Amino acid sequence: MSDLPPVYDPGQPPLANVVLARPVQTGLSATTNPLLLGKLSHAAAVTDLALIVVLLLGVPLVLDLLMALEAVDMDETAWLDDFHEQVFAQLFIILYKWAEVILASAVAVMLLWFHKLSPASYGVNFRRPLRQLAWALGTLAGVYAVMAITVMIITPLMLANEAVEEDVMQRMEFLDVLPTEEPALAFLLLLPVAIHEELLFRGLLIPYLRRISGSAVLAVFISTGVFAALHWTQGWVGVVQVFFLGLTFAVFFLRTRSLMPVILAHLAFDMLQLQLMRFLLPITNAASQPT
Repeated sequence: MSDLPPVYDPGQPPLANVVLARPVQTGLSATTNPLLLGKLSHAAAVTDLALIVVLLLGVPLVLDLLMALEAVDMDETAWLDDFHEQVFAQLFIILYKWAEVILASAVAVMLLWFHKLSPASYGVNFRRPLRQLAWALGTLAGVYAVMAITVMIITPLMLANEAVEEDVMQRMEFLDVLPTEEPALAFLLLLPVAIHEELLFRGLLIPYLRRISGSAVLAVFISTGVFAALHWTQGWVGVVQVFFLGLTFAVFFLRTRSLMPVILAHLAFDMLQLQLMRFLLPITNAASQPT
Protein backbone atom coordinates (compact mmCIF):
# COMPACT_ATOMS: atom_id res chain seq x y z
CA MET A 1 0.00 0.00 0.00
CA SER A 2 2.95 2.31 0.59
CA ASP A 3 3.72 2.18 -3.14
CA LEU A 4 0.36 3.78 -4.04
CA PRO A 5 0.31 7.57 -4.52
CA PRO A 6 -1.68 9.53 -1.97
CA VAL A 7 -5.10 10.83 -2.93
CA TYR A 8 -4.04 14.31 -1.92
CA ASP A 9 -0.49 15.52 -1.45
CA PRO A 10 -0.16 19.03 0.02
CA GLY A 11 3.37 19.15 -1.30
CA GLN A 12 2.28 18.99 -4.93
CA PRO A 13 0.84 21.82 -7.06
CA PRO A 14 -2.98 21.99 -7.01
CA LEU A 15 -3.45 20.59 -10.53
CA ALA A 16 -1.33 17.56 -9.72
CA ASN A 17 -3.98 16.42 -7.26
CA VAL A 18 -6.86 16.50 -9.78
CA VAL A 19 -8.03 13.00 -10.70
CA LEU A 20 -10.24 12.57 -13.80
CA ALA A 21 -12.52 9.59 -14.14
CA ARG A 22 -12.61 10.00 -17.95
CA PRO A 23 -11.45 12.57 -20.49
CA VAL A 24 -13.53 15.72 -20.72
CA GLN A 25 -14.55 16.86 -24.22
CA THR A 26 -14.15 20.53 -24.76
CA GLY A 27 -15.97 22.71 -27.29
CA LEU A 28 -19.37 22.09 -28.82
CA SER A 29 -21.30 18.87 -28.69
CA ALA A 30 -20.42 16.29 -31.29
CA THR A 31 -24.07 16.12 -32.38
CA THR A 32 -24.45 17.38 -35.93
CA ASN A 33 -27.35 19.24 -37.47
CA PRO A 34 -29.06 16.91 -40.00
CA LEU A 35 -30.29 19.92 -42.00
CA LEU A 36 -26.67 20.63 -42.98
CA LEU A 37 -26.67 17.54 -45.26
CA GLY A 38 -23.10 16.85 -44.21
CA LYS A 39 -23.09 13.41 -45.88
CA LEU A 40 -23.65 14.88 -49.34
CA SER A 41 -20.89 16.08 -51.59
CA HIS A 42 -21.23 19.45 -53.26
CA ALA A 43 -21.83 17.80 -56.65
CA ALA A 44 -24.54 15.52 -55.23
CA ALA A 45 -26.27 18.49 -53.61
CA VAL A 46 -26.23 20.42 -56.91
CA THR A 47 -27.68 17.42 -58.75
CA ASP A 48 -30.41 16.94 -56.16
CA LEU A 49 -31.31 20.63 -56.23
CA ALA A 50 -31.56 20.59 -60.02
CA LEU A 51 -33.92 17.62 -59.81
CA ILE A 52 -36.04 19.38 -57.20
CA VAL A 53 -36.23 22.57 -59.27
CA VAL A 54 -37.25 20.72 -62.44
CA LEU A 55 -39.77 18.31 -60.90
CA LEU A 56 -41.24 20.36 -58.07
CA LEU A 57 -41.00 23.90 -59.48
CA GLY A 58 -40.70 23.65 -63.25
CA VAL A 59 -43.32 20.99 -63.99
CA PRO A 60 -46.07 22.54 -61.78
CA LEU A 61 -45.34 25.97 -63.24
CA VAL A 62 -45.80 24.66 -66.79
CA LEU A 63 -49.01 22.89 -65.75
CA ASP A 64 -50.31 26.09 -64.14
CA LEU A 65 -49.69 28.01 -67.35
CA LEU A 66 -51.41 25.33 -69.43
CA MET A 67 -54.40 25.30 -67.08
CA ALA A 68 -54.60 29.09 -67.27
CA LEU A 69 -54.84 28.86 -71.06
CA GLU A 70 -57.41 26.07 -70.80
CA ALA A 71 -59.47 28.16 -68.39
CA VAL A 72 -59.83 30.81 -71.08
CA ASP A 73 -61.24 28.22 -73.46
CA MET A 74 -63.65 26.95 -70.79
CA ASP A 75 -64.95 30.45 -70.23
CA GLU A 76 -65.67 30.74 -73.93
CA THR A 77 -67.64 27.50 -74.07
CA ALA A 78 -69.62 28.25 -70.88
CA TRP A 79 -70.56 24.59 -70.53
CA LEU A 80 -71.27 25.01 -66.80
CA ASP A 81 -73.35 27.50 -64.88
CA ASP A 82 -71.59 29.77 -62.40
CA PHE A 83 -72.32 27.68 -59.32
CA HIS A 84 -71.24 24.32 -60.74
CA GLU A 85 -68.24 25.88 -62.43
CA GLN A 86 -67.05 27.22 -59.07
CA VAL A 87 -67.58 23.84 -57.35
CA PHE A 88 -65.74 22.06 -60.17
CA ALA A 89 -62.85 24.53 -59.92
CA GLN A 90 -62.59 24.07 -56.14
CA LEU A 91 -62.58 20.26 -56.32
CA PHE A 92 -60.03 20.34 -59.12
CA ILE A 93 -57.73 22.62 -57.12
CA ILE A 94 -58.00 20.36 -54.06
CA LEU A 95 -57.04 17.27 -56.07
CA TYR A 96 -54.26 19.17 -57.78
CA LYS A 97 -52.77 20.32 -54.46
CA TRP A 98 -52.84 16.80 -53.05
CA ALA A 99 -51.09 15.60 -56.20
CA GLU A 100 -48.36 18.17 -55.51
CA VAL A 101 -47.96 16.78 -52.00
CA ILE A 102 -47.63 13.24 -53.34
CA LEU A 103 -45.05 14.29 -55.93
CA ALA A 104 -42.97 16.31 -53.43
CA SER A 105 -43.12 13.47 -50.88
CA ALA A 106 -42.08 10.92 -53.51
CA VAL A 107 -39.09 13.03 -54.54
CA ALA A 108 -38.06 13.52 -50.91
CA VAL A 109 -38.35 9.79 -50.12
CA MET A 110 -36.38 8.90 -53.26
CA LEU A 111 -33.53 11.27 -52.32
CA LEU A 112 -33.47 10.06 -48.72
CA TRP A 113 -33.30 6.44 -49.87
CA PHE A 114 -30.68 7.08 -52.54
CA HIS A 115 -28.33 8.95 -50.21
CA LYS A 116 -29.25 6.90 -47.10
CA LEU A 117 -30.18 10.06 -45.23
CA SER A 118 -32.34 10.40 -42.15
CA PRO A 119 -35.81 11.97 -42.66
CA ALA A 120 -34.64 14.64 -40.19
CA SER A 121 -32.36 15.89 -43.00
CA TYR A 122 -35.47 17.48 -44.51
CA GLY A 123 -37.06 18.42 -41.19
CA VAL A 124 -39.33 15.36 -40.95
CA ASN A 125 -39.19 15.02 -37.20
CA PHE A 126 -42.00 13.79 -34.92
CA ARG A 127 -40.10 13.79 -31.64
CA ARG A 128 -41.63 15.62 -28.66
CA PRO A 129 -44.98 16.39 -30.33
CA LEU A 130 -46.24 18.57 -27.47
CA ARG A 131 -43.12 20.71 -27.64
CA GLN A 132 -43.51 21.00 -31.41
CA LEU A 133 -47.13 22.01 -30.92
CA ALA A 134 -45.98 24.76 -28.58
CA TRP A 135 -43.50 25.90 -31.21
CA ALA A 136 -46.33 25.92 -33.76
CA LEU A 137 -48.25 28.35 -31.56
CA GLY A 138 -45.14 30.47 -31.23
CA THR A 139 -44.66 30.40 -35.00
CA LEU A 140 -48.25 31.46 -35.54
CA ALA A 141 -47.81 34.35 -33.12
CA GLY A 142 -44.63 35.36 -34.93
CA VAL A 143 -46.38 35.22 -38.29
CA TYR A 144 -49.16 37.53 -37.12
CA ALA A 145 -46.63 39.92 -35.59
CA VAL A 146 -44.80 40.13 -38.90
CA MET A 147 -48.14 40.42 -40.72
CA ALA A 148 -49.12 43.40 -38.56
CA ILE A 149 -45.81 45.14 -39.22
CA THR A 150 -46.01 44.62 -42.99
CA VAL A 151 -49.60 45.90 -43.08
CA MET A 152 -48.56 49.09 -41.29
CA ILE A 153 -45.72 49.59 -43.76
CA ILE A 154 -47.55 48.62 -46.95
CA THR A 155 -50.86 50.40 -46.34
CA PRO A 156 -49.50 53.96 -46.86
CA LEU A 157 -47.72 52.78 -50.01
CA MET A 158 -50.94 51.23 -51.29
CA LEU A 159 -52.91 54.42 -50.70
CA ALA A 160 -50.27 56.44 -52.55
CA ASN A 161 -50.20 54.03 -55.49
CA GLU A 162 -52.58 54.65 -58.36
CA ALA A 163 -52.58 50.95 -59.26
CA VAL A 164 -53.82 49.88 -55.83
CA GLU A 165 -57.39 49.31 -57.05
CA GLU A 166 -56.20 46.95 -59.77
CA ASP A 167 -54.10 45.04 -57.25
CA VAL A 168 -57.06 44.68 -54.88
CA MET A 169 -59.27 43.44 -57.71
CA GLN A 170 -56.61 40.90 -58.66
CA ARG A 171 -56.55 39.54 -55.13
CA MET A 172 -60.36 39.38 -55.00
CA GLU A 173 -60.39 37.35 -58.22
CA PHE A 174 -57.92 34.95 -56.63
CA LEU A 175 -60.06 34.64 -53.49
CA ASP A 176 -63.24 34.01 -55.47
CA VAL A 177 -62.16 30.43 -56.27
CA LEU A 178 -61.43 29.59 -52.63
CA PRO A 179 -64.15 27.78 -50.62
CA THR A 180 -64.67 30.52 -48.07
CA GLU A 181 -68.18 29.29 -47.25
CA GLU A 182 -67.21 25.64 -46.71
CA PRO A 183 -64.77 25.07 -43.81
CA ALA A 184 -64.39 21.35 -44.64
CA LEU A 185 -63.45 22.07 -48.26
CA ALA A 186 -61.18 24.85 -47.09
CA PHE A 187 -59.35 22.44 -44.77
CA LEU A 188 -58.99 19.85 -47.55
CA LEU A 189 -57.46 22.55 -49.73
CA LEU A 190 -55.25 24.36 -47.23
CA LEU A 191 -53.81 21.23 -45.61
CA PRO A 192 -51.99 20.06 -48.77
CA VAL A 193 -50.99 23.66 -49.49
CA ALA A 194 -49.28 23.93 -46.10
CA ILE A 195 -47.62 20.51 -46.38
CA HIS A 196 -46.41 21.04 -49.94
CA GLU A 197 -45.12 24.58 -49.51
CA GLU A 198 -43.29 23.88 -46.26
CA LEU A 199 -41.80 20.61 -47.49
CA LEU A 200 -40.61 22.20 -50.73
CA PHE A 201 -39.52 25.70 -49.75
CA ARG A 202 -38.33 25.02 -46.21
CA GLY A 203 -37.65 21.28 -45.95
CA LEU A 204 -35.94 20.80 -49.32
CA LEU A 205 -34.75 24.11 -50.73
CA ILE A 206 -33.20 25.59 -47.58
CA PRO A 207 -30.97 22.59 -46.70
CA TYR A 208 -29.77 22.16 -50.29
CA LEU A 209 -29.20 25.86 -50.89
CA ARG A 210 -27.29 26.11 -47.61
CA ARG A 211 -25.22 23.02 -48.45
CA ILE A 212 -24.30 24.51 -51.84
CA SER A 213 -23.79 28.15 -50.86
CA GLY A 214 -22.50 27.62 -47.34
CA SER A 215 -24.78 30.40 -46.09
CA ALA A 216 -28.03 29.92 -44.18
CA VAL A 217 -28.99 33.56 -44.78
CA LEU A 218 -28.56 33.24 -48.54
CA ALA A 219 -30.48 29.96 -48.57
CA VAL A 220 -33.38 31.52 -46.66
CA PHE A 221 -33.60 34.59 -48.89
CA ILE A 222 -33.42 32.63 -52.16
CA SER A 223 -36.00 30.05 -51.11
CA THR A 224 -38.29 32.74 -49.70
CA GLY A 225 -37.92 34.89 -52.82
CA VAL A 226 -39.03 31.99 -55.02
CA PHE A 227 -41.83 31.21 -52.58
CA ALA A 228 -43.11 34.79 -52.74
CA ALA A 229 -42.72 35.13 -56.52
CA LEU A 230 -44.94 32.10 -57.11
CA HIS A 231 -47.77 33.96 -55.31
CA TRP A 232 -47.92 36.55 -58.12
CA THR A 233 -51.62 35.85 -58.59
CA GLN A 234 -52.23 37.77 -55.35
CA GLY A 235 -50.73 40.99 -56.74
CA TRP A 236 -47.59 42.83 -55.68
CA VAL A 237 -48.96 43.50 -52.20
CA GLY A 238 -49.55 39.79 -51.71
CA VAL A 239 -46.06 38.96 -52.96
CA VAL A 240 -44.47 41.36 -50.46
CA GLN A 241 -46.55 40.02 -47.58
CA VAL A 242 -45.86 36.40 -48.52
CA PHE A 243 -42.14 37.15 -48.68
CA PHE A 244 -42.03 38.32 -45.07
CA LEU A 245 -44.29 35.48 -43.95
CA GLY A 246 -41.94 33.05 -45.69
CA LEU A 247 -38.99 34.56 -43.85
CA THR A 248 -40.80 33.97 -40.57
CA PHE A 249 -41.54 30.34 -41.41
CA ALA A 250 -37.90 29.84 -42.46
CA VAL A 251 -36.54 31.27 -39.20
CA PHE A 252 -38.74 29.01 -37.08
CA PHE A 253 -37.93 26.02 -39.28
CA LEU A 254 -34.21 26.52 -38.75
CA ARG A 255 -34.76 27.11 -35.04
CA THR A 256 -36.82 23.96 -34.49
CA ARG A 257 -35.22 21.84 -37.24
CA SER A 258 -38.68 20.43 -37.86
CA LEU A 259 -41.43 20.89 -40.43
CA MET A 260 -44.24 20.08 -38.01
CA PRO A 261 -44.41 23.48 -36.26
CA VAL A 262 -44.29 25.47 -39.50
CA ILE A 263 -46.82 23.24 -41.26
CA LEU A 264 -49.28 23.55 -38.37
CA ALA A 265 -48.72 27.31 -38.12
CA HIS A 266 -49.06 27.69 -41.90
CA LEU A 267 -52.33 25.74 -41.91
CA ALA A 268 -53.74 27.66 -38.94
CA PHE A 269 -52.76 30.99 -40.47
CA ASP A 270 -54.40 30.20 -43.83
CA MET A 271 -57.57 28.91 -42.15
CA LEU A 272 -57.86 32.01 -39.99
CA GLN A 273 -57.20 34.29 -42.96
CA LEU A 274 -59.83 32.49 -45.01
CA GLN A 275 -62.41 32.96 -42.28
CA LEU A 276 -61.44 36.62 -42.10
CA MET A 277 -62.00 36.91 -45.84
CA ARG A 278 -65.37 35.23 -45.39
CA PHE A 279 -66.55 38.25 -43.43
CA LEU A 280 -64.63 40.92 -45.33
CA LEU A 281 -65.51 39.94 -48.90
CA PRO A 282 -69.25 40.77 -48.62
CA ILE A 283 -68.35 44.16 -47.14
CA THR A 284 -65.80 44.82 -49.88
CA ASN A 285 -68.20 43.74 -52.62
CA ALA A 286 -70.95 45.95 -51.21
CA ALA A 287 -68.59 48.93 -51.01
CA SER A 288 -67.48 48.43 -54.59
CA GLN A 289 -71.04 48.50 -55.96
CA PRO A 290 -72.09 51.81 -57.56
CA THR A 291 -74.61 53.79 -55.56
